[in-house]
Amino acid sequence: MRYNTTPLLISAVLVGILSTLPLKAAGQDARAVEIALQLGLSQNLGQQFAKQVELRVLDFEDTLPPDRAEAEIAKFFQNHQPSDFTVAHRNNRGGNTLIIGTLSCGAEKYRVTVLLQGEPESMRITKLQIIPNTM
Repeated sequence: MRYNTTPLLISAVLVGILSTLPLKAAGQDARAVEIALQLGLSQNLGQQFAKQVELRVLDFEDTLPPDRAEAEIAKFFQNHQPSDFTVAHRNNRGGNTLIIGTLSCGAEKYRVTVLLQGEPESMRITKLQIIPNTM
């Protein structure tokens, strides 16, 4: 007796393809954040902020609404023009994306940590930290 395995094969392929879609969406949000950091685009970062953002920039630390967090980031970028952002670690797990990297601003380097949370189609920055890189 012969069995038709074509429907089973098609189902397996579809499951494989569909299971990668959320990772691609989360990756796109992470990549947009990385580009905004590299180019010093505070407005683009602000568009990615959640309703409340835990923000630490140098000596400033607070939980802020998106508009105030964006203003603090803009102030940082005015005084520290980015020339590069290098990702040291990126992890997508359970609705969270963690990005850790080094932001170069002339001779100065800063350690950046970003946490995005939410649905894969609408990841939002909930935590952003920019501190001097002591390494």
